[in-house]
Amino acid sequence: MLVDAWLPRAALAQPGRMAVGELSYAALLQLALAGREDLRRRGADGGDRVAIALPPGEPFAAALHACLLHGAVAAPIDPRSSSAEMARLTVDAALVIDTPLDTSAVETAAGGGETHDLDATAILVHTSGSGGAPKPVELTYGNWLWSALGSAAALGVDPAERWLCCLPLSHVGGLSILLRSAIYGTSALVHERFDTERVLAALRDPAGPTLVSLVPTTMPWSLSSRPVARASPYA
Repeated sequence: MLVDAWLPRAALAQPGRMAVGELSYAALLQLALAGREDLRRRGADGGDRVAIALPPGEPFAAALHACLLHGAVAAPIDPRSSSAEMARLTVDAALVIDTPLDTSAVETAAGGGETHDLDATAILVHTSGSGGAPKPVELTYGNWLWSALGSAAALGVDPAERWLCCLPLSHVGGLSILLRSAIYGTSALVHERFDTERVLAALRDPAGPTLVSLVPTTMPWSLSSRPVARASPYA
């Protein structure tokens, strides 16, 4: 089943809305389209696995959406991985992105008519490896869409939603925030890693996030500090 590609649809509906960090949806789309051309120049074909070893932030988001628009399978890798672990996790990758994609063609990039096949693999995520070596798990576009729909059913969707992501983008929790935001045309605020003081400052800012995803080890402080945003285990 084909659906309109999420980022172009969001950019058409909300071009000036902040998508990730300081990037509007229009700007993120142009970076992703230009990044798609860079993937092509570097020999990545649709269906190829492309490892993304970038820290969380705008370049990561541009690379992720470039892969999705190109039909490549994005495989996020924690850039802090050891050399040995990085080599093992990227052994089957056609391309490893460890520096931001070349988006110099951003002004000439144009797109339209892109779709996602809900049955196709979108992203390959490695398990945490707590019970052994990390294992690759293929997640389809449909998996991500149903996750976003389930999250919306549980939490609702505020058109002005700003979701703080301080979880790793190499795992489902962090990635779900970026993809849900693109699906609904809402905003994602991305921190490179969890830092208590930075997160608390963001949550206390009236113009800051309205939602934040946390893990159990970071929940106690949120309960005592009474942040403005809702803390949720859902991504």
